[in-house]
Amino acid sequence: MAYSAIAVANAFIEKANSKGINDLSPMKLQKLVFFAQSWSLRLLERPLVEDFFAKWQYGPVVPQLYHAVKDYGNRHISGLISTLEFTDDGGFSTVTPKVDDDIQYNCLIDNILDVYGSMTAAYLSKLTHLPGSAWSKTGDEQAVIDNRLLKECIVIEEGRFMSSAEFPFNFDLERMECRANDEFIIIPDEVSSVEDMDAWLKEMVGK
Repeated sequence: MAYSAIAVANAFIEKANSKGINDLSPMKLQKLVFFAQSWSLRLLERPLVEDFFAKWQYGPVVPQLYHAVKDYGNRHISGLISTLEFTDDGGFSTVTPKVDDDIQYNCLIDNILDVYGSMTAAYLSKLTHLPGSAWSKTGDEQAVIDNRLLKECIVIEEGRFMSSAEFPFNFDLERMECRANDEFIIIPDEVSSVEDMDAWLKEMVGK
């Protein structure tokens, strides 16, 4: 199942707090959620986030998440995001959306944070503006960015994601569980094209 952008954002906030990351501004949070969605579509072939991303000036943005955290400005977000939901009796209650104990999704979020978490919000925004990115291939500002573009265009980041020294987890190919290691992930010599890379990545996650 896919989750609200706020639930995924809360997962990043919790994990960032535990890792001592203290520059999780609204812009940086948006970009981490964007990369998580892109890699989920690419590697797992299903969306992590149920909400849409729109093309805004500084990169892809989930409007609902923007309005939930905009009061932070450029400051670090350390507290979880809560929302109001209507109850069956016509009232409302405060809820804090979260991602369930889904092994694949939580492993993916951990990996996103380990690879991109040390980067600044401005640098992450720059990555989303690269030629050939989903943002750059979407026409008008404010337009919805098609998930198909997220899946196709994240290929420009594959080298960074799969060869980063800060990529400390692998997938257990038998049980789809994460295990820690301190080694680089070495791309096999036979991987010489985008198609080869896709096949190898899918093999890694047990596709």
